[in-house]
Amino acid sequence: MLLRLLGVIDLMVALLLLASHILPKDILVVAAIYIILKGLVFVLAEDIISYVDIAIGLYIFLLMFGFSSNILSLLAALFLIQKGLASIS
Repeated sequence: MLLRLLGVIDLMVALLLLASHILPKDILVVAAIYIILKGLVFVLAEDIISYVDIAIGLYIFLLMFGFSSNILSLLAALFLIQKGLASIS
């Protein structure tokens, strides 16, 4: 059950990432903190893929300060979509 919830939230963060240019910064802060904290928890459980979550969270923080790359945003969103779909199936 928890795995599916985390997957759904990953899918929502992927959508937020794709719409980051029109969203308030407050929403992006929450998404970035969530992804970073989730990544840290799973890194402690020795899940190497969670380092990518941490990097995506840091990238979301960079988006708030004007650093934007369409390719990086798309890759990050695709990663989260893939991870989210794998979690809910």
